[in-house]
Amino acid sequence: DVGGFFYDPSEELLTRWHQFGIWYPFYRAHAHLETKRREPWVLGETCITRVREAVSTRYQMLPTWYTRMMEFTEMGAPVLRPLYFDTLGLDDGVWPHIDTHMLVGDEILVRVVDDKTAGSTQVYLPKMSASDGGWYDFYTLERRPAGVGTGPG
Repeated sequence: DVGGFFYDPSEELLTRWHQFGIWYPFYRAHAHLETKRREPWVLGETCITRVREAVSTRYQMLPTWYTRMMEFTEMGAPVLRPLYFDTLGLDDGVWPHIDTHMLVGDEILVRVVDDKTAGSTQVYLPKMSASDGGWYDFYTLERRPAGVGTGPG
């Protein structure tokens, strides 16, 4: 449940939840009846813009979601994967990052931003094969080598 079910998250936390929540197969904003309203338009223009961008990204990813679900149905391949799922034996550097990074399938790396004041954050790009060619930034298409890098916060 994006936004948490109980209590009243700040605008920043709610925005971060949406930005992270779009990468889960089941994405919905949901809350308890007694919490404050938390639709983006209640929280202001900045929240509306950021959530709209996140939801637009989610819609662009629909073909990927269909493919991941098909792989799960036919081969049992998990849709969401811990970093070590596809890198076991290839990259021992993933272990310190398993609480903040995840994979959608084997080609999309998601890094949760858990600091509300972060303008940028450290991202670990694991080595995925013996001839690893690196990763591409989802939003800029800039190529990045495996290892530690910095991404937007």
